[in-house]
Amino acid sequence: MAFQIIFMDAGQGDATLIVYPDGSLTLVDCGCKKNKDVVQTQIYKVVRSYLANTSGRLKNLVLTHPDGDHYNLIAELVNSGVTVGTVYYGGLASDYSGLTSWLNSHGNAVNFAQGYGSLDVVAGLSYDGGSTKPKVETRILSANAGDPAVKTDANPNSIVLLITHFNYNFFLMGDSTQLTEAFIVKKHGKDLDTLLAGRHTILKAGHHGSNTSSHEEWLKKIVPEVCFISSDTRTFSGVSIPRSGVIKRIFDFGKLHDFGSKFEHKYVQYNDSTDRHQQVSTTVALYTTLHLLKFSNDTEFEAYGTTWYYNVDNEGNVGIGPSCEWDNINKAY
Repeated sequence: MAFQIIFMDAGQGDATLIVYPDGSLTLVDCGCKKNKDVVQTQIYKVVRSYLANTSGRLKNLVLTHPDGDHYNLIAELVNSGVTVGTVYYGGLASDYSGLTSWLNSHGNAVNFAQGYGSLDVVAGLSYDGGSTKPKVETRILSANAGDPAVKTDANPNSIVLLITHFNYNFFLMGDSTQLTEAFIVKKHGKDLDTLLAGRHTILKAGHHGSNTSSHEEWLKKIVPEVCFISSDTRTFSGVSIPRSGVIKRIFDFGKLHDFGSKFEHKYVQYNDSTDRHQQVSTTVALYTTLHLLKFSNDTEFEAYGTTWYYNVDNEGNVGIGPSCEWDNINKAY
């Protein structure tokens, strides 16, 4: 079985499934209710298709931080009979409305001290296939990096995972901010450079491509070659995400791989200059879960989302594909 990271279409939320070479599973976040009728169906369809091979068991659940769009579909999932081996969570149990009792009563829940970060491999989040299958090494670069007194902004406290498989580094950023990025660079220094050296970087951009994240210094440090962004059309104070300025930074300071015309697709951004949603055709490895717009006039459109699959086989060969399939990636139905 291949190693997979599945960036699910969660609307204006987040849900990522890690599938290890033995078929065991780690779910990173699971939300959101803002467009629950669409995204919950899609998320549960993906997750349950893999749970069918594990007798309904998640090896791990990682809740990056207590923002509802990252966790508010979890309760229904676990109440439906899904079992969870270990829960890792940022923030405090009391911050998770509707999940507090479950977290407090779970027999294997892991929380973190303020300012936690380590380059040690977390065995429970990793996979060791011995001599038969390639390893998956997972590190928790940051957790609870923010100011504990600032309850109004949980984003800097996001758990940030670094997953290493073959010569690929996957950064799963949650809603981490520039503060979190700077914390990671300062805390880990040259040891992080050692982990980066000679490896390819795949970035799950922080905070849905918001201006708060994916800053120049961080992008220069990790130099992403592939980038995924979980996104939708919801507006916040009149603007939406991912912001075109953030995507420009990713293009300017990353080295996104060009897969050629066979894999032409569109990504959707919020144009900072026109204050409108915009779709952009590209052949490079930048993928938004909100991937297509069907305009009826200059401002009105239907939005189409897809789940993205990143696969690495046992020889280290990579495949990237959307759930709608490449033949349909530029079609609106």
